[in-house]
Amino acid sequence: MKLIFILLLFLTANIFSFNSKNYNSLFKTKDRVVVDLKGNWDNTQTGKKQYIPFSTSNNEVMTFVKEIKIDKKLLKSKVWQLYFAGIDSDIEVYINDNFVGRYLGGMTPFYVKIPEKLINEENVKIKLQCIPLDDYTYISKTMGLDIMRYYSGISRDVLFIGTSKVWIHNLFDVNTEYSQNNHILKGSVLVNSGALNSRSDSAKQYSDNMVVRLEAELLYDGLSVAKMQDQNFKIESERSIEKNLRFVVSNPKKWSNEDPNIYELKVSVYKDDKLLDTYSQNVGFKSTKFKDGQLYLNNKKLFIKGIDYVEDFKGKGATLSMKEFEEDIKLIKKLGANLVRFKFHPPHKYMLDLCDTYGLLVLIDLPAYRLPNRIYNTNELKVRLENVSRRFESAYSTNVSLLAWGLGSEIEFINKPKNTYKFQSDNKFYRTYSVNKLNNLGNEDISMVAIYDSYVDYDKIVNLIDKKLNNQNSIILNFGLPVQLNNNNGYLDMLSVQNQANIIRNLFYITEKKQLAGCIINSFNDYLLQNPTLRTNNKNLFLSSTGLVDRNRIARLSYETTLSLFNQEKEPILDAGSQSEQNTMMFIILGLVLLLVFIFLLNRIKRFREYFKRSILSPYNFYADIRDQRLISTTLTLILSIMISVTLGIFLANFLFHFRNYEAEQYLLKLIIPNIDLQKNVFKMIWQPEPFMFIITVTIFLFLFVVSGVLKLFSSVASGKIFFSDTYIITVWSFIPIILILPFAIVSQKLFLLNEGIAISMILLLMGLLLWSIFRMIKATTVVFDLSSWKVYSTVSILLIVLIILPLTLYQIKNSFIDYLIYFSKFYL
Repeated sequence: MKLIFILLLFLTANIFSFNSKNYNSLFKTKDRVVVDLKGNWDNTQTGKKQYIPFSTSNNEVMTFVKEIKIDKKLLKSKVWQLYFAGIDSDIEVYINDNFVGRYLGGMTPFYVKIPEKLINEENVKIKLQCIPLDDYTYISKTMGLDIMRYYSGISRDVLFIGTSKVWIHNLFDVNTEYSQNNHILKGSVLVNSGALNSRSDSAKQYSDNMVVRLEAELLYDGLSVAKMQDQNFKIESERSIEKNLRFVVSNPKKWSNEDPNIYELKVSVYKDDKLLDTYSQNVGFKSTKFKDGQLYLNNKKLFIKGIDYVEDFKGKGATLSMKEFEEDIKLIKKLGANLVRFKFHPPHKYMLDLCDTYGLLVLIDLPAYRLPNRIYNTNELKVRLENVSRRFESAYSTNVSLLAWGLGSEIEFINKPKNTYKFQSDNKFYRTYSVNKLNNLGNEDISMVAIYDSYVDYDKIVNLIDKKLNNQNSIILNFGLPVQLNNNNGYLDMLSVQNQANIIRNLFYITEKKQLAGCIINSFNDYLLQNPTLRTNNKNLFLSSTGLVDRNRIARLSYETTLSLFNQEKEPILDAGSQSEQNTMMFIILGLVLLLVFIFLLNRIKRFREYFKRSILSPYNFYADIRDQRLISTTLTLILSIMISVTLGIFLANFLFHFRNYEAEQYLLKLIIPNIDLQKNVFKMIWQPEPFMFIITVTIFLFLFVVSGVLKLFSSVASGKIFFSDTYIITVWSFIPIILILPFAIVSQKLFLLNEGIAISMILLLMGLLLWSIFRMIKATTVVFDLSSWKVYSTVSILLIVLIILPLTLYQIKNSFIDYLIYFSKFYL
């Protein structure tokens, strides 16, 4: 019984894990000491315990401390390193309160070598400090439309690894060449060394300039199929030596989607006959090329049936277990997909190993999504992306499933884009373009066209393919849309689960009919967004419900539809249902009442008719009457202010409600409203047009009083004879042109349904009327206050600087507002 207890204690202690299946899948070695640092750490900021790994939206400095105990015999005989499977923020590492270094995160795996002198005792104190992202990097992860939530913290596993003092650090740049029936596999291996002349090495096992031997062989099902001639070389302390690998294999078993044959590339380093370290990596043989707009895998045409994958799980964020990763890959494979695109940030290394095993080609995006050209070309972001691209090659280039690197998604390119990231490996490249802006399709191997609208004009898509895309190398359509949860109203309802399935079906058939290279569905799973979304009105406005499965991996109708399309099986029947626009009859009734009141005032009240006529045709005389204290009815002015407020309320509530499903409206409102909580509340109100109309009306009504107060304050400096009632009359009667839009506002909902151009014309009309009203108010001020025009315009300019330009400048500095506004105008107008 005591023995059983000791064994259980050893298994659950989770300190040393020599033969863990999970770690073997990452390192393919049994010769290293692996200390799993998963568990509770001290959070020095909060004074509480924090379980690591974890995901958080906190973009502040976070410091975590943990002490571990290393056996004294192992302590000095090994070189110790921290392995990070992936963090997004930068990180500072301290060992026993000594600073080791600051390192780029970027969600790519990396090692941190610990100097030997910092580890002198069995107890090792590890301190990790997460550093907030730099300005433009953070902006690039938070300002884009429908961008995945930025997760800081330590999202993936952290391991403390002990190796021999001469060890295999990495295999990279593995690729294949073909010569008749012989296949040549090439690659590089990095052999590292620690302090070889250490005083702690009492056995004199290591020494400077000692000769080591590198052995490398290729295995299939555990049997050696090729072996490279041994390489002997000298190695000094603290060195990193790169050696080339080359194998010739006759008629190897090819890797394909249906038959993913995996070879093991095993590299070992010896001193004399003593094994110092072994490292293995799965590799494979495949050939890929693009010809006549099609992908050929092993000289067979392959129609790409892909799926976007976003690392996100309910309750866990971007921190998934290896079991959950494998369950996702099984669902994707069951779907019939032959390709996975990893979107927003690099995948866990284990995911690529799973794609190798299950036969799924892989696309990996660089973290550059919906960026204005100026942001994209800042030194800060370019250097970061270049560093991340190097990490990509180091971590993923050996995986046989890798098809191409992604060089950016929907970026505002001025010229035709080029590969600026200094990728060295012989892989393909792709770039994603918005369907709204295809004029700079570049020189990459694959051009991906993104279609994310709830309403898709299929004829327009076909025309784009015929006119703009038919001369490109290879075209992939990337499409999908968010849905309202539990909306089963049929595909005529743009936000129903049936419409999501219907759009996938129709665009899939267009892709096949036009003989494009393939398609990628957006996306496999739901995920959380950095900013609220307007398009769906789900309970959680931060949910991107584009998934074929939700965040709990419960499948939707679109999963069944995609499965039938990818596997050429019988499709599920999609109910058409009906499209019913929410009834805003109250707006029509209220608008008609206002119109009748306005007509009544013009016909029956002579003074109102005279005021109106003089204010429009003879504004100078009208304002002079105010200056000379000639009585203008405050009651009529109050009625007019209500009419102006209600007119704008009806029109804006109708307009925002009608176009709520359009990306352009969401993007523009996101830019105009800088606060996320305010965005969320406005988005909720847009989906309730009647109460929203009331809120807009009250806001504008009060705003007229505020403007009147500002004018009264100005009058106390310019002239003491002006009363608040006078400034209120100036303000309200200056905005009387707004009434001209009332007839259109009443029937705006019906007009918008007829033609989108009508909506744009009406917005331009409204903007023109507002500008006219502002100039009328400035003119009124010069007359009533008896001031020269230059004084008034100077004062207005100062107010604009203080109230508008200065806040916009601060907003630009913090969030690059102007850059994203330019981006918006180029992509959506």
